[in-house]
Amino acid sequence: MIHILRNPSSSTHPRRAVFFDRDGVINPLIKVDGVYTSPKNPSQFKFFPQVFQAIAMVQMNGFMTFIVTNQPGVMEGTQTLEELNELTTVLMDWLQVDGIYNAIDKNKPDYKPGNGMLEHFINKFDLVRENCYIIGDRWKDIVPGHTSGINTIFVGETYDTPKEYEHIKPDCTCSDVYDACNYIVETNYERF
Repeated sequence: MIHILRNPSSSTHPRRAVFFDRDGVINPLIKVDGVYTSPKNPSQFKFFPQVFQAIAMVQMNGFMTFIVTNQPGVMEGTQTLEELNELTTVLMDWLQVDGIYNAIDKNKPDYKPGNGMLEHFINKFDLVRENCYIIGDRWKDIVPGHTSGINTIFVGETYDTPKEYEHIKPDCTCSDVYDACNYIVETNYERF
């Protein structure tokens, strides 16, 4: 388990947050030797359009922001722990999010579709579940959101899931992370 936390600012709003998956939501995968994989260092990292604006939009509307991401490369030997920590530190600086949690061990409950990463931040900051959202591009992001009782947003065109999770559907589907954050702000405008 690896996570880095910034000191979050206080807010007069109820404790609410947006959780972002990383690869496929914040950034595209990269192609290495004909295989798509996660970026391993800052020089490989590219952002999807309007990511900075999307994160800033929800922050300006009183949401804490966290990245929750599976990063198995350390355990698989395709990335060192130092490389992952360097990339995480750079992303914290670039994106100004409140925290990043990298799950590295597929056998631990924090590794999605487990909901350990979400529960860590929900409990640490006493977040109100119905005021929280997860934005993801795969079923592995939607299932832990459902398990933790938070709102789920799928970004993409086609939502596919294994048979055992077919009963779990995203609460909303959006075209990209900016569209998802805009939906969150518009949905919550009258609530707070």
